[in-house]
Amino acid sequence: MPLSAESMKNDIIAAMKGSTNAQDANKKCGDAILKNICDNIKITYGWAAVNPAGSPDPVTSFEATVSGGGTLTPSDSFDAMVLKLAALIKGLKIEPPTGFNLAPLIFNPAGVLSISMDGEDNQDSAMTTLSDQLVKSIKASFINPTPSTGSKGAFTGATAGMIIE
Repeated sequence: MPLSAESMKNDIIAAMKGSTNAQDANKKCGDAILKNICDNIKITYGWAAVNPAGSPDPVTSFEATVSGGGTLTPSDSFDAMVLKLAALIKGLKIEPPTGFNLAPLIFNPAGVLSISMDGEDNQDSAMTTLSDQLVKSIKASFINPTPSTGSKGAFTGATAGMIIE
């Protein structure tokens, strides 16, 4: 299933129940966001490759998996928390399917999270705003335009684009 703001919001709220302090709440929030991304993000790469005889690889795309984690530590401000969250997301590991041997697949290092909170007066509203803007930012800003070169069996080629859903 592609990333969903509703799913992310629900995961964050469920994870933060019972938090006893800001540090605990931040950790649980960050853990829930990263787990939701790893469980739900759909990353598709285009693939263009040829074998030594010059024949094209019939495989023209593949779906990658995402894994990893980290800890979202307390921050002095919301903006500082967003920067830490962006760094955690960029640190997630993107893996091609079995059979592909590629240079590392990464999120766009210049990708930014554009999130602003203004006037949310309850947890549901705040987490809806956070999740919606987070998902939109990832889909728009974290796409890495740099091709990754490598091979698949006898075929040598490169990724030809990255789509995040």
